[in-house]
Amino acid sequence: MVVILLLIAACADDSCVQMCQLASRAYADCLTDADITWEDAGYSDSADFGLTCSTWVWEQELMDAEARTRRNTNEICAARASALQQQPDCDTWRSWDWNEPGRVP
Repeated sequence: MVVILLLIAACADDSCVQMCQLASRAYADCLTDADITWEDAGYSDSADFGLTCSTWVWEQELMDAEARTRRNTNEICAARASALQQQPDCDTWRSWDWNEPGRVP
């Protein structure tokens, strides 16, 4: 699993790697605040969540390439990383729709 994560991270822009790292930390804080484990949230641990995030980035880049769109996944990652650097509270975190790739929190 570590090798897969490293391969995906190597393909992703630094802003996407940063977004996934910040998202993992923010989610971990919210889980801790709510006294919920990673397993309760559906992940084996924070690395598993990070792999899910990296997979999302990879999927977005593939869809961009196949559709020949100019949506620019790296710009979405940079905007989301910037929002995460503001250390959103857990209510704000839960309000974000991560399934909307063009929508930046």
